[in-house]
Amino acid sequence: MNTQLIHKKYPHNRLARSLIATFLPLLLLGLVLQVVHAAATIFSEGFETYSPAATSLEDTSDADPAVPFGAISDDDPVDGVAGSGVQLINWLAHTGSQALLVRAGSDAQVHLANTRSGSSYQLDFWIYAVKGTGNRNFYVRLRGEGSDYNGDDYLAYQSVRSAGTGIRYYDGVGPDTAAWVTIPDAAHTEAGWQHHRIVIDPRARPFIGGASCDRRS
Repeated sequence: MNTQLIHKKYPHNRLARSLIATFLPLLLLGLVLQVVHAAATIFSEGFETYSPAATSLEDTSDADPAVPFGAISDDDPVDGVAGSGVQLINWLAHTGSQALLVRAGSDAQVHLANTRSGSSYQLDFWIYAVKGTGNRNFYVRLRGEGSDYNGDDYLAYQSVRSAGTGIRYYDGVGPDTAAWVTIPDAAHTEAGWQHHRIVIDPRARPFIGGASCDRRS
């Protein structure tokens, strides 16, 4: 499991300081952040070096990974056991043997200490989403720089807040009224690993993002 952010280095813009993920109702996450100047990587994580890990979905132990770069801001899941909202697990993984599980209503944060100036950035991550018949699932936010009508988000990307598998992003810099925009032809994969990629060009200010199924299981 991995997430990447890629940036081309020009004296332009500082990267957002933290990646905040709020996932509902069940999400498994792999992170690699990568930035391009000659493909400079500022963050990459597969959760393979931490312990102990929860061994099943029914295991509600407080298996928070002791990551030096992150924080668990809400570890009490909706209708679940307190302390089990965010867990390191070894019963399902995209690659390797471990992953990060975020249960309904819980929140995990990744703080990027190695931020750099650049003209473009690329964020890659893999999600195993289980939305079922509910109306909430993953919510990924880059925070810390930028100003829009959605608080301090630099970028906000989430499963649509309704039944279904659509994906949307928040457009706070477009020419029209700031609003959530559903991405055409983009949908999350239910109960399967899926690769997501977001490309950020601070100069042009478009949103280039979407999801494609990674069929490994």
